[in-house]
Amino acid sequence: QPAALSLSAIAVTFARFYRRCGADEALVRTGSGGNKVVIGGGVVVYPILHQLLRVSLRSIKLSVERSGRNALVTHDKIRANVTTELFIKVEPIQEDVMAAARSFGERNLDEHAIGELIEGNLTDALRSVAANQTFMDLHGQRKQFAEHIQTALSEELKKNGLTLENVSITALAMVPVKDLDSQDVFDAE
Repeated sequence: QPAALSLSAIAVTFARFYRRCGADEALVRTGSGGNKVVIGGGVVVYPILHQLLRVSLRSIKLSVERSGRNALVTHDKIRANVTTELFIKVEPIQEDVMAAARSFGERNLDEHAIGELIEGNLTDALRSVAANQTFMDLHGQRKQFAEHIQTALSEELKKNGLTLENVSITALAMVPVKDLDSQDVFDAE
């Protein structure tokens, strides 16, 4: 009977501290015993010894608009309003999950956090592509435009455990002439 009681106590303790991850998330346990990444399973987490982070493996849609004063300037000096949609996720690979946990920590992996992370690089990529192509080239070659953005962002995202699944240009239009600023060198030209 003491053995059965001990086994029951161990089973209850194990059940109480065992954490499972859902199909759309991974777990990162830090603390005693080092870091452990769990994808599609579970792990024992003792409150004083460990900390548990949940990392979402869902795709996140990030919509970025460059318009008005922030519109892109093309090679032929036309200002272009551009709306881009990016689909980003953490791949279910241990290295990517750990990198995402380090980059985002307790913050949720959401549009706002990813937007802050890649905004500068995305703006640079958009501007460099636009500056080297005419407005009509951008309009006619949207797929190449999106591919160039994907190439420019992939390396930076990978450092943070993220993968860019898809980029699409959902809107591309010339800034109306009435909205141009005659004091701006590009607009004046």
